[in-house]
Amino acid sequence: MEIARDLANVSSSDYRKVESTSSKKGFIYVRAMVRKAAGHITLEEFVPGDIMTCAYYCTEIHYVLQGEAEISYSLPPFFQKEKVKKTYAKAGDAYLMYCGERVTFKITSDVPYRHICFLQPAPPLPNGEHLVDDLYEKFNERLFQSFKDREE
Repeated sequence: MEIARDLANVSSSDYRKVESTSSKKGFIYVRAMVRKAAGHITLEEFVPGDIMTCAYYCTEIHYVLQGEAEISYSLPPFFQKEKVKKTYAKAGDAYLMYCGERVTFKITSDVPYRHICFLQPAPPLPNGEHLVDDLYEKFNERLFQSFKDREE
């Protein structure tokens, strides 16, 4: 089991600033809480007035901790303008986003839009981080098995 505690009270200073071409402001804030092959729990924070657009390469569930956003979304393969749907999310709301969806968050609140992202199972990451995690997990399994073998 992996547990991420008190997510609503993680300080903004604990987030990492990430430069992003998806953000009109040029950056977002991220705090990885759990990063395992079985799943990810990540905090994201978008600053007031920002517009963030991205295409999701895996299905995600988000739970909003603070702030408000207008969310526009469309589905592949053509992301047709006439089929763009719009909704709003605020603290206490949760939503499911599908793999391949193109989503735009327009932050409408005076406070940052902070949400928890749940990904399960964890998708392969473009930076290859999942490969390192897999290696560690396999190593730990072999190590544990070698200790069990010694006991027998």
